Amino acid sequence: MSFAKIHEYTIKRYSLLSNVISVIEKKHGIFIEEQRQRPISRNHSDVVEQLQILLKGNSTRIREGDGYHYDIETLIELFTAPQDFPEQERQEVAQYLNSLHVLVDELYEALQSMTFGEDGMAHGHLLHSRSPKFHGLHYDLEKVFEYLNNPYFSAERVDYHLRRLISEGVLTPYVSRQMDKRDLQLLLLARLTEVR
Repeated sequence: MSFAKIHEYTIKRYSLLSNVISVIEKKHGIFIEEQRQRPISRNHSDVVEQLQILLKGNSTRIREGDGYHYDIETLIELFTAPQDFPEQERQEVAQYLNSLHVLVDELYEALQSMTFGEDGMAHGHLLHSRSPKFHGLHYDLEKVFEYLNNPYFSAERVDYHLRRLISEGVLTPYVSRQMDKRDLQLLLLARLTEVR
């Protein structure tokens, strides 16, 4: 086979790929416009119901398990946590939960307008704290969050990491692995944000 034939074949092949890409991009643009025209329901009275609506919208507009799925699931867990801890912490947590409503609104707007930025949400730090004051505890935080979010994670060393977070004042002394995971996550995230 000559070089000219290989070159001709390559040009045809890549031209075909270019055409396929153009068709996919056009269909994707049409899909985005169709989704923008379909309003997502709003429920101002029940935040958990609103999050369930957003979770369904995320699955339809992006894909099940992708996009904002993890953030929406986390918000549902936080808002449904039993809050089986002392009253003082309940008050701190109430402030944090109240601050999360702005993130729910941002998720709604992003899904409704079909804008999924690389930079994430403006208030995403409420779920994903990157505060430099916790830099020395990064590994401990990572392990506790892995315990909270991975059902297959071996919990043997979590007590050590919880004790470190308690000794550094991030968590209160009564916190333990025996608490409901949603409560532990709620307390931890409330403490990691600057809402307090």
